[in-house]
Amino acid sequence: SGMVSLKPFGFNFTGVNYGDLLTLLCAVLTAVYFVLYQSLAERYDELSVNVFHMCGAAAFMWVLSLFSTERHVDLSNTGTVLWLLYCAIFASALSFVFLSMAQAKLSAAKVSVICSLESVFAMLFAAVIPGRNGAVEPITLAAVVGGLLITLGVIKISVRPAKGQIDKN
Repeated sequence: SGMVSLKPFGFNFTGVNYGDLLTLLCAVLTAVYFVLYQSLAERYDELSVNVFHMCGAAAFMWVLSLFSTERHVDLSNTGTVLWLLYCAIFASALSFVFLSMAQAKLSAAKVSVICSLESVFAMLFAAVIPGRNGAVEPITLAAVVGGLLITLGVIKISVRPAKGQIDKN
């Protein structure tokens, strides 16, 4: 951002904004997470690491919620509780169990690159599944180029090295 301007091709990077900085911070923290998780998973049982991770994240978020001025979740509503359980079990706990199973067999670098496909699938689903207002997200040239670069990166890191080369990961 802020370094390239290719307006005729649909790219318009005119500056670094707050969202760019948050994205960069998220990328750095995600890299730290994968490396830390790799070292813990090598020493301890994967399920134990996941339970510790989920409990730690829940406790940290609970503490942060004490300082929030936003409205809190109404736990007296059965539908809300069911959605919270669904998100906690399927979107968090099970996904991290599968992630730890993959990371037990692959390096942190490979797992992090494969996990980057999340944004590609998010773009595809947003373009196909309509939102509350019935609209779908448009697929831009920048999104297609970014998705292709991510997908090529995943393929590159997933393919075995050529004969005579050493795979360091």
